[in-house]
Amino acid sequence: MIRLSFATHRPIPELAKRIFGIPVEVSIPLHAYGSAPIDAKPLGHLILQVDSNRIYRFAINALALMLTTYLLLALILTVSISWCINRIIVHPLRNVARDLNNDQPPEPMTCPKGHQDDELGLLIRGYNRQFDKHKPPSS
Repeated sequence: MIRLSFATHRPIPELAKRIFGIPVEVSIPLHAYGSAPIDAKPLGHLILQVDSNRIYRFAINALALMLTTYLLLALILTVSISWCINRIIVHPLRNVARDLNNDQPPEPMTCPKGHQDDELGLLIRGYNRQFDKHKPPSS
């Protein structure tokens, strides 16, 4: 049996060995070349081992890349959703609040575009109904 060691051995955590299936080893039976019976005993075995440290580093780098990618994706989604909520809900609501806090006499409000059939439109229609109820009769 010939054993060669090309890389210095570095310890790998036991958990990583269990998760990644380290060490990776392939055993191939060696038979005589030519016509040999099917049930012939092999002359020997060729055992190929993969460098465990390379497998470990590759797996850790792949996991780190996936984690970074998913965190970046989560950040992009968070910013996108925040921007959409800001544009769709906060800006029209801020305009309604600004109209209600004006020092000028109350007047009916117009519903923001795209909010006729949602809660903001319902709020403005309710305000306009209350305004019409309390409007002094014109003479």
